[in-house]
Amino acid sequence: MFYTIYDAIIFQMEKKGIKEDEVKRILRENGVKAEELLMLKNDCTALLSEEKLNKLYKKFGISKLEIELLMGNISRERVRTFSWTI
Repeated sequence: MFYTIYDAIIFQMEKKGIKEDEVKRILRENGVKAEELLMLKNDCTALLSEEKLNKLYKKFGISKLEIELLMGNISRERVRTFSWTI
């Protein structure tokens, strides 16, 4: 389990062979400012727009659900949408 969105993104990208420095470059190229990077690293994402977060998820090929699962942060509404039949 991860504590920040940034750590979850880094983990997923390293599985694809993309190093952290490359992730930072991609973030900069996509308009993520230094203070926004700190927000991602410190999990202060409430100050980032949902639109910006979704753009980042799309850029890295990660879904919001994957991030939620990696962080162990699943809302009750999301859980209700899962099919629990085996």
